[in-house]
Amino acid sequence: MMLRSLVAAALVAGTGCVTWQTTHTAGRAFDLDVSRIDAAGVHGTARHVWTVPAGKLNLDYLNDTTDSPEQIAANLGWPADHADDGKPISVDRATIEYVRERRVSGGRTVLAVVGGLALAALVGIVIVGVAVASVSCGRPLRVRGRRCITPAISGTDWTEPVELAAVPADALPVLIEVWTEEARAEHAAIAAFSKLSLELLALGAPPQLVSRANQAALQEIEHARMCFALASAYSGHPIGPAALPQALEGDTADLIRLGRESVLDGCIREGVAAVIARLGAEGARDPAIARVLRIQANEETQHADLGWAIVDWCLERGGEPMRGELISAIAEAQMPRCDDLPAHGRVGRAAVRPYFDELCARARERLSRVVLAAAA
Repeated sequence: MMLRSLVAAALVAGTGCVTWQTTHTAGRAFDLDVSRIDAAGVHGTARHVWTVPAGKLNLDYLNDTTDSPEQIAANLGWPADHADDGKPISVDRATIEYVRERRVSGGRTVLAVVGGLALAALVGIVIVGVAVASVSCGRPLRVRGRRCITPAISGTDWTEPVELAAVPADALPVLIEVWTEEARAEHAAIAAFSKLSLELLALGAPPQLVSRANQAALQEIEHARMCFALASAYSGHPIGPAALPQALEGDTADLIRLGRESVLDGCIREGVAAVIARLGAEGARDPAIARVLRIQANEETQHADLGWAIVDWCLERGGEPMRGELISAIAEAQMPRCDDLPAHGRVGRAAVRPYFDELCARARERLSRVVLAAAA
């Protein structure tokens, strides 16, 4: 029985930064009969090939759908490119934006963990975004609209020994990749909150907000260390972050951008991160994992509260036009990556979606209510 894979590959891969929604570089999509997945990428024979126009890689749809590759291409408006049909294709790991694998004739599918390029057999349809492009929880580092994150490398500076309970062999590659990605996201959040504190200063924010932003950055240092420790323990070798030069890049202070990012990255992303960590801690069987998740749940809740405090300040400064900007920003919120491994502290998409939708709805209601009360 042949494995098939739908792979969307960007022709131009950024270094350290990834861009979402409508700003994707044009790429190609391949429906492959997969022969192997290794450290170099995904290899197989092309059954179908499509051009993916800029802005036509809709990850929300891809993460929710069970459509066939042909249906996906038709629904997203990908024109067919028959030049490579039937030919051997190798898709470079660094260019992969999305991968979905399944057995054609049924029953059992395979999850490709492209961050470590391992395979874990799972029952049911499984769709994942790869590490270079998936949406993690927490506040991202944004530079001129792009989310920036550093690669993971071998290193001991950001990790320490931790003893974990044994896990099944089929779950181990997923857990290595998940905690490595989580660690990279927490590492980027250090820079995000540091940048936030400077932007608050530049815009004349009160000292309480500046202090809380700096405190959040310090908390993210500990989150990153804990997550790198878990990733290292699962993998059996030390994992740490590479340098993050984008931490010194930035944007001109802008009140509207600050408000929009605070709604998206603070109120909603940090809010759903707290929910995911809390639910994960409740289900995790390993006390070491549950401890990390409880810390994250508590402190991500604080970060979401900080997001709302900044939003309130932005509304005081920006009034009704700001309210419109913030409500419109909520439409850009995206579900984070979810992995359904509850015994290991990872919560599935079906469990998270109601909380995500409720957070967005409450954010709209709160923004409308706050401004209406101020205008009365």
